[in-house]
Amino acid sequence: MYLYLNSNGNYDRFWDSVYAGVKEAVPITILLFVIGMFSALIKETNILAGFVWLADLLGVDGGLFTAFTFLAVCVIATATGSSLGTMFTCFPIFYPAGILLGSDPAILAGAIASASIFGDNLAPISDTTIISAGTQEFTKKQGFADIGGCVATRLKYSLVAGVISFVLFWIFGGGGTVGAGAADILGKNMNPTTLIMLVPVAVMLMVAIKTRNIYKAITIGIVLGTITALAFNRLTFEHVISVADGAPAGFLTGGISSMMATVSWSFPFTVSWVY
Repeated sequence: MYLYLNSNGNYDRFWDSVYAGVKEAVPITILLFVIGMFSALIKETNILAGFVWLADLLGVDGGLFTAFTFLAVCVIATATGSSLGTMFTCFPIFYPAGILLGSDPAILAGAIASASIFGDNLAPISDTTIISAGTQEFTKKQGFADIGGCVATRLKYSLVAGVISFVLFWIFGGGGTVGAGAADILGKNMNPTTLIMLVPVAVMLMVAIKTRNIYKAITIGIVLGTITALAFNRLTFEHVISVADGAPAGFLTGGISSMMATVSWSFPFTVSWVY
């Protein structure tokens, strides 16, 4: 290895390639950290409680509750960019309530799982979307695909599949036995004011698709989301950034911490891929 690097200019080319790889990886790393902040913001404001309130208000049950759960989980997964995180959040609330409301157990579980993956695939703030965009080249021009462009391209296919899935979950998602206790589960986990957090999520998605600039979109999302959460008492300043027991706290630092594992995996991958 030493002889190879020190012959025929290989040493210089090696370090040039390493530098190019690091230079390519740093923007992705920063983007993942910022996206972690936005995802932590949405989770901290508990947007799920708004959909639980809406389901209770509409009085949906059986197959319609399964279809509604699919729609709600799609939105939550798109807002957070995390399929597993969405499943862990939504299963404990929607699943037991749905079973008591007469939803089919297997189909309801499928609705939650598929919606979580649907949102993760479509979300511009998903780490899988970001990393996959960096490996796709344009067919008619030079360069790699932008994240907003990937989302815009997927959107028309995803929406068709989502509408078909919603109808099928509505048709086949019922048939279970109606039991007592669903109202108690829903009542303990609902809050209509959390739906206001859909505004910064929608703005972030529209900016990402229209401008195809994920940095601008996520910055607007974080700023608008923080202002909205503070204005409607969904968060306090201590939830944004603070110090607890001598350590940084709040969704800003929590979002960075949540992305450390992803960054540690994606950074060497990006460097080696460029090299």
